[in-house]
Amino acid sequence: IVVGGRDLAQRLQDNSIDIAFADEQLAAGFDWTPIQDAPLVAVVPLDHPEQGPVRLESLLGGTFITAPEQYVETIIAPDTGTRRFKIDAADDASIISMVETGLGVSVLCTLSLQGYAHRVRTLPLQPPMHCRFGLLVKSRSSASQAARELIQYAQSLTFDLP
Repeated sequence: IVVGGRDLAQRLQDNSIDIAFADEQLAAGFDWTPIQDAPLVAVVPLDHPEQGPVRLESLLGGTFITAPEQYVETIIAPDTGTRRFKIDAADDASIISMVETGLGVSVLCTLSLQGYAHRVRTLPLQPPMHCRFGLLVKSRSSASQAARELIQYAQSLTFDLP
């Protein structure tokens, strides 16, 4: 098991890994099996004044914490019309810790927030956004038996995808 980011595509291409769990943005050129849609939510400190659904653009007006290879970066328009102050973090746990201490706000997938509910607040995004995750292989026909069985098992667990 290897934890990675955008490098997973190259690792699949080089045959250094057999299968990857990644967001849909990474799926181009691979055999993709969607597994789950996970909502994206604003992540703010516990004492943040915002109470209701929040627009992504309003979050970008302050200090925004993200990981350079993160799925959120792929949905933010390159030119939002305003300059933004961004802190790049290594991973979701680092982002949550920085938000918790009040360094800024972020947007994360609800899957990343399991076990952190007591440390930060989440707010729904308006309009709602999601990230689709799934399994990627170079080619299902050339995938190992173990990889094919994992895909089949994951499909049996698939949540209702639109």
